[in-house]
Amino acid sequence: MKLSRLLASSAIALTLVAQAASADSNSIYIDKIGSNDSASFDQIGNHNVAGTAAHPLRQKGDHDSLTITQVGNHNTVETNKTYGVRAGVQRGDYDTATVTQGKAGDESYHAKAYLRQAGDHEEAAITQTGGSAGSYNAAYIWQTYSTDHDHATINQNGNDGNGTNNAYVHQDDNTQSTALITQNNGGADQAGIDQSGDHSNATITQAGDLNTANISQYGNYDLASIDQSGSSNTGTITQNNDLETALLTQSGTWQNASITQGGANDYANVGQSGNNNTATVFQPGDVAYAAITQSGSYNTATVTQGGSNNSAIVNQSGTSDVATVAQNGSGNTASITQTGAADHIGVTQTGTNGHVTITQH
Repeated sequence: MKLSRLLASSAIALTLVAQAASADSNSIYIDKIGSNDSASFDQIGNHNVAGTAAHPLRQKGDHDSLTITQVGNHNTVETNKTYGVRAGVQRGDYDTATVTQGKAGDESYHAKAYLRQAGDHEEAAITQTGGSAGSYNAAYIWQTYSTDHDHATINQNGNDGNGTNNAYVHQDDNTQSTALITQNNGGADQAGIDQSGDHSNATITQAGDLNTANISQYGNYDLASIDQSGSSNTGTITQNNDLETALLTQSGTWQNASITQGGANDYANVGQSGNNNTATVFQPGDVAYAAITQSGSYNTATVTQGGSNNSAIVNQSGTSDVATVAQNGSGNTASITQTGAADHIGVTQTGTNGHVTITQH
């Protein structure tokens, strides 16, 4: 067992508690400068690390706090992965970082964590549990440089499915940032959130096996949410402009949904249940409204909205139905409802204030 503590401290107050018991290859490093630090380590068993000699855990200033608890298996908490930099964990401002890997029966398996914060009101928390030789875990949070109010929470559980949980949050120059990822069951789930605009909010929640979700936000005042249950579902949201809202909910199996927003003040809502449905929303125009609901199997719905102030609603509950809406003018509305089997319908609107309603049984 090895426990190493490296301290370079000019702090006004520092509390450091380090414990390593019942351990295999424990190593802990910390390198700190300034302010009201409090650090706490607790490592028990297997390949535990926490920092590395080359890139130590580091708290540089302001209200700092750091708590790491690792229980068993291949454990790691790093400070320099992919988007990390040598500065390590927490550089300034209000700071807090909490990493807990494994518990509730001492689960956890490959676990890992990679945590980094750089400025403003930061908080970050990673909780991973795992178990049953599944849930190979991982989880990343970077909240770099001046991200203002910051928050980021990753919570991964999974003890009844063999799989690989991944998660990812990256927030940069994002005023009043916040991000949340929750994954359960540990069946090869993946997730990602990337925010670079101001006042944006993104949430990913997944339960089940083999689900994949990703949110990218590059505008200001955007809202995005992906909620997936079931298995083998894929959801993607990309927001490139301001005041956009995208909501995506999927249950069942092999669902695929994508929302891309490039205009301003767009709204899209996709809800899918059943199996093997596909929904695509592309909004390059402004003040667009799109809603797709699919509850059957093998249905496909596509909505493309250019122009401005266009609205499209698609409801499909049959089997192998296809609906396509393309809007390029302004003030157009389209409503499609299909409940039969193998129905196909396409609507194209390029003028102004056109209205179309189609129902097929």
